[in-house]
Amino acid sequence: YLAYGVGVVVSLGTDQDLIYRMRDLQRDANWPGARFYTAGRGFGVEGGYPPPLANAPDRYRPRSAEEARAQVQELASHHPDFVKIWVDDDFGRLPKMPAEISTAIIDEAHRHHLRVVAHVFYLADAKALVEAGVDGLGHSIRDQKVDLEIEREMKNRGVFLIPTLVRDESTFIYGEAPGWLDDPFFQAGVNPEVLKALKSPAFVKKSRTNPDLNRLKAAFELAKQNLQLLSAAGVKIGFGTDSGPSARFQGYFEHRELQLMVEAGLSPMQAIVAATRTAAEILGADAEFGTLAPGKRANFLVLEANPLEDIQNTERLAEVWQSGKPLPAVGAD
Repeated sequence: YLAYGVGVVVSLGTDQDLIYRMRDLQRDANWPGARFYTAGRGFGVEGGYPPPLANAPDRYRPRSAEEARAQVQELASHHPDFVKIWVDDDFGRLPKMPAEISTAIIDEAHRHHLRVVAHVFYLADAKALVEAGVDGLGHSIRDQKVDLEIEREMKNRGVFLIPTLVRDESTFIYGEAPGWLDDPFFQAGVNPEVLKALKSPAFVKKSRTNPDLNRLKAAFELAKQNLQLLSAAGVKIGFGTDSGPSARFQGYFEHRELQLMVEAGLSPMQAIVAATRTAAEILGADAEFGTLAPGKRANFLVLEANPLEDIQNTERLAEVWQSGKPLPAVGAD
């Protein structure tokens, strides 16, 4: 991440308890790499989204509001940076978290001064979660166009949006031979065998024959449209990519996300502010980073061209600085 100029990452709900010790050691011993924040183990429902992790303890799967509260209390003892919940049914194929459980999680988390980020897909779920007091939405609303009600409620309640457009693009784009597969900036951080696999006829065919292909493409277009509408309405826009899983590439996907945010209608400056100042505010870390100012950590990028003229110029990466020290950058001579 850091070699691509991403100075801070947040892991929302897929970590094991070892992450807390690692987080503390990074702070105390100044471990190299991007600074990381974590929600520890997130909350799903039995048989629901997301799938269990292989060879590792699963997320919390509460069966009642009372069990959910007890599990939040256990999570809170580790002092996570957020609480993560998944409210999704995978196009109707899986059970969805009941409102009484998600509401209990939000309420109990707030009792412990923890903020809650919800994975969402549907407008109706987003409205219910905002009404219940959720602090942020992970992913755009992707089933229909947002309306004035949710625009108003998210703005008035200070609920932030992390759009993750590149996550949605990645669900179908490999069947279309995207041009960025040949981008040297992308290829600099990818194992050649992985790149070969992405371009293989078998992988391309698998993407093109996905039975959800049309729904995934429609969801992506709605995600872009709704990002523009919510931003124009004054909703706080954060930044994230869901990079890390297979075929979602750390570091490069953050640059691709900026490009897609601009494609969706934001200005280059709006996209950059979402990824820097606003992202730091959402983390509660804006006293340390997010902007260049006296007393803050000197975390910044040096680019060879102006990203305000073309957002793709963030790929013209010459130097990465972390806490006032220059570090190796992808693609730099």
